[in-house]
Amino acid sequence: MRAAPARSWVEGMDNHPVPYGGPDEAESCPGPPEPRRRAPGPYGPAPLISTLVTFPLAALVRLYAAMSAMSGDPLDGPEAEAFDRSFTHGFHLLQTALCAAAAVLLTSWLLPPRERLRPARALLALAAPVLVVTGFLVFRGTVDWPR
Repeated sequence: MRAAPARSWVEGMDNHPVPYGGPDEAESCPGPPEPRRRAPGPYGPAPLISTLVTFPLAALVRLYAAMSAMSGDPLDGPEAEAFDRSFTHGFHLLQTALCAAAAVLLTSWLLPPRERLRPARALLALAAPVLVVTGFLVFRGTVDWPR
């Protein structure tokens, strides 16, 4: 008994109607593939936009708070002491809110670049300017402004 001859890869193409590389195949060739669209970056635009909004806003709020300390200069006696006490307390609260905003913003940048963390990153990035505005409102409400 003899062994069957090894089949070559060409044997199955004997009855193919058009030889490979013929004119029909050239017409059906799809051409070069379209360039792949890049997926958005892992961080998304939220931390960048938040950074561009939060830091200038925080600088303006801090400047306003520093300059508003002069509104108590014409006061004297118990009114000056009450203003100074309330201003110091409100300014500390504002500084705490600004530090918390910076920490939240830094956390939004430092989260690992995973697609599943994109919503958390966006929420943290949104929280930073909200903390700056909230800190400013608390500062304005805490200080006993002169009339």
